[in-house]
Amino acid sequence: MCLSITYRPRPWKLPILGSIHHLLGEHPHRRLLTLARTHGPLLHLTLARTHTRPELLARKLIFYNDSDFGFAPYGKLWIQLRKICTMELLSVKLVKSFGFIRKDESNRLVESIREAAGSLGRVHRDIDAILNEIIEEHEAKGLKGDGEGEDMVDVLLELQKHWGLDLPLNHNNVKA
Repeated sequence: MCLSITYRPRPWKLPILGSIHHLLGEHPHRRLLTLARTHGPLLHLTLARTHTRPELLARKLIFYNDSDFGFAPYGKLWIQLRKICTMELLSVKLVKSFGFIRKDESNRLVESIREAAGSLGRVHRDIDAILNEIIEEHEAKGLKGDGEGEDMVDVLLELQKHWGLDLPLNHNNVKA
């Protein structure tokens, strides 16, 4: 007994382009409404068939010319690899046997996130101190009158001090 796959209703399509030509025009959202009225509220659109993954030499070398499960193009090989993964590598018995590893790795992940949260604050404080020094140097340079050429910080400090802006700039705006 052969089971056939039933797809949602869809408009006719062109090779390679798929159904994308139905959306071309001034108002694609109105075109979608027209398609929905014709084919029903839930429809199947094929919007072109192109490879979006760039050709990388490293990927070809490491993954043996895209012959692994993760990078294989959809086709007979990919279907076969998916069956092997499902039946052999992802069986209930095998997944349960690695439960302790998943638990251990989950704990490590949580711990690394906890550590990273603390380091983010340290990194922010360090960068904030550096930016404060840069602003102080620019303010001192402005007081001395060294007109060596203005950069973005000089312009922002000038706007902060001498221009009546609707929303005045503060040092955090300059640092950002």
